[in-house]
Amino acid sequence: MAAPMVRNCAAKFVGNFGVYYNSFRQLSNLNHPPGHLWSTEFWDSFYERKLKSKETSFDWFLTFESLQGHILPILNGPTSLPPIRVLDIGCGTSDFALKLYRSSSPPVHQITCIDISEVAINQMSSMHRQLKPRDTKSPGVCYNTGDIKNLDFDSDTFDMILDKGTTDAIIRSPRGTEIFGGIFKECTRLLKDDRTWVQVSDAPPEDRLDLLERSKMSSSEYKDPLLLISYKDLGVHFGVEYFMYLIYKRGKVI
Repeated sequence: MAAPMVRNCAAKFVGNFGVYYNSFRQLSNLNHPPGHLWSTEFWDSFYERKLKSKETSFDWFLTFESLQGHILPILNGPTSLPPIRVLDIGCGTSDFALKLYRSSSPPVHQITCIDISEVAINQMSSMHRQLKPRDTKSPGVCYNTGDIKNLDFDSDTFDMILDKGTTDAIIRSPRGTEIFGGIFKECTRLLKDDRTWVQVSDAPPEDRLDLLERSKMSSSEYKDPLLLISYKDLGVHFGVEYFMYLIYKRGKVI
């Protein structure tokens, strides 16, 4: 059932100058089963092909320009105090984090970009080294390989977690819902109190809200009312309707 899903996704993106169409078509043409979207080898192969095609940056779903009006107000809310740190999970070769770093006010102290693919991370690290930081006193944007189910950060580290299509890939993998359960626990652990985990997805609310609520209830530490889950309809882009899901971690009442 996985291969038809990829082909259907490809058809939905044909209006975007062929960019998304070609990428989803590439997914179905790789040597790995398209359902294994949690495989390091799968994504290394994908980004190696894009590197050979001279495509230096690629955004899944929506670009920073499409989302900044939704992201920046959350990041720069009244409870946001410096130093502001952001975690981008499943960053791939997107320049989203770099544009967010340049556009945020007050400035973001650091954006940490994590991906399972070493090929993608090496490419983005190389590109980033060629750029002059906005502020030499700030670490800016950094890129690391890692397993987002088990990251080496202290609890309550990040002011925002960005997830643009990563959950969508994971839940289409074998044991995807089980894998996402581990990611849910890790992300809520890393998020500071009164901060938000942002998911951008083409999954309809009746599917994604159910997944998030079930994941919340399976986590003994973050059962209601400590996690508030909501969503926004981002409208139709290139024939596809997108949504933003917001997982807000409330501060514990003492």
